[in-house]
Amino acid sequence: MKILIKNLGILTVVLMAAFAVNFFAVNSWQKDALNTLLLTYSMNFILTALILAGFYVVSKNNPKQLGYTFLLSSFIKFGIFFAVIKPNLHMEGTVKSAAFAAFFIPYAICMLFEVLIAMKMLKEQ
Repeated sequence: MKILIKNLGILTVVLMAAFAVNFFAVNSWQKDALNTLLLTYSMNFILTALILAGFYVVSKNNPKQLGYTFLLSSFIKFGIFFAVIKPNLHMEGTVKSAAFAAFFIPYAICMLFEVLIAMKMLKEQ
C-alpha cells in the first residue's frame, strides 16, 4: 500500500507541474481554458489512480493477469474519455492544437506512468 501511495504522490507532482505549464501556454490563447484543463487533468488522475490500485490488487492475487488488466484498463480509459471528455473538449475561439494539448498532455503522462508501473510490476514477477 505504501508503494501505491508513493506512486500516486509522484503522479500528483508530475501532473501539477504539467498542469501549470499547460495552463500558462493555453491561457495565452484562451482565457477560459481553466475548466477544460481541470476536467482533463482530474479525470486522468482519478482514472489512473483507480487503474494503479487495480494493478496492485491483481498483482497480489493473480500476477499473471497483469498484462491483460493493463490492456483492459487502457481500453476502458479511452472509452471513458471518448464519452466524457470529448463532448466537453471544445474551447471557443481557440486553435485546435490547444484543445488537443488539453486532452493529450495529461493522457500521455498518465499512460506513460501506467506503462512504467505495469512494467515494473511485471519484472518483479
